[in-house]
Amino acid sequence: MRLIKTLTLISLFTLLPLNFSNAQSLSSKLKGKILLQVEDAGQAWYIEPETQERAYLGRPADAFHIMRELGLGIRHEELEKYLNSSFPERLSGKILLDVEQNGEAYYVNPQDLKGYFLNRPKDAFNVMRDKGLGITNNDLWKITLSEKYPDESKAIDLQSYIDSKTNEVKKEVVKINQPQETKSSDTISNDEKLLNLKNYLKKIEQELVSLENEYNGLVNNINSENSIYKQEYDINIKNSDNKYQEDVNYYKPTHDYWANYYQHQIDLERGMGLREDKEQTKYYQEKLNLENTNYNNLITRLQNDRDTKKSQYKFNYDSQLLNTSQRLNTITETYNKAKTEREELKQGILKEIDLLEK
Repeated sequence: MRLIKTLTLISLFTLLPLNFSNAQSLSSKLKGKILLQVEDAGQAWYIEPETQERAYLGRPADAFHIMRELGLGIRHEELEKYLNSSFPERLSGKILLDVEQNGEAYYVNPQDLKGYFLNRPKDAFNVMRDKGLGITNNDLWKITLSEKYPDESKAIDLQSYIDSKTNEVKKEVVKINQPQETKSSDTISNDEKLLNLKNYLKKIEQELVSLENEYNGLVNNINSENSIYKQEYDINIKNSDNKYQEDVNYYKPTHDYWANYYQHQIDLERGMGLREDKEQTKYYQEKLNLENTNYNNLITRLQNDRDTKKSQYKFNYDSQLLNTSQRLNTITETYNKAKTEREELKQGILKEIDLLEK
């Protein structure tokens, strides 16, 4: 018994899809390229140059995370030289990380061997979209799916999702092998039929247990992912607040010193009564006002930087939760369908056994 796989084909892109007849050379031709699944809402895939497997890019945060993991380190001087001209063929389609400049990432487009800066998750995703090539489902499925970066948001069937996590090479959710009868149905005794049905029933019951265990394992994995994402988010938020406070603590003593100094000079002049040098008072007042303005602007900039980072962390966190939620819903729906099919089959076999035993 197999789960019925349903794919909704939605063409949202006007790209002309590629069509290849030679499946063996397909991965080699497309290595390092970004592919857009034109028959399935333009889902984006990256063909890893080394393994020639397709990695699902998913949401912006996913694409940014994947590019970091697949990135190849490069010295800043060498990178700058290539950016000012073009990259060599050996770096075609690769993602390069400037190890001397905070790991800034660049995608080397195989079409023109130019490097494209991958900044924030959204920017990186847009660059990949702009450089992507349309491809049909039929051709895409000829390319080996990356076990590390599968399309987990869809998880078309439960076992294919499990396969991607456990490296099991299976293509169906669960196969129930029908008893192979070597005799004609006319010569099979009731006892033999009964034995076959009971063996078949036992297999179905084992698969129900296996399905439940696998489903529970996937749910636990997703819950663990969410916990990790929450911890990472909390740490990032805390680090942003700490960094802001560290910067304030660094600049504040200098500001306080000069602000107190200018105020002290103003107080000295005014304390002289008729001998006050009003020009000097005005001078120090302007200095004090400028110091306060510059400091307030600095604090505002630090606050904006902190808030921008925190907003990006929140966006990434929400994207991760949405992704895991979609996966959980799809896996649960698929599990329930598989379970229902087997329960119905089980009841049918029980009825046949009941009839034979009467």
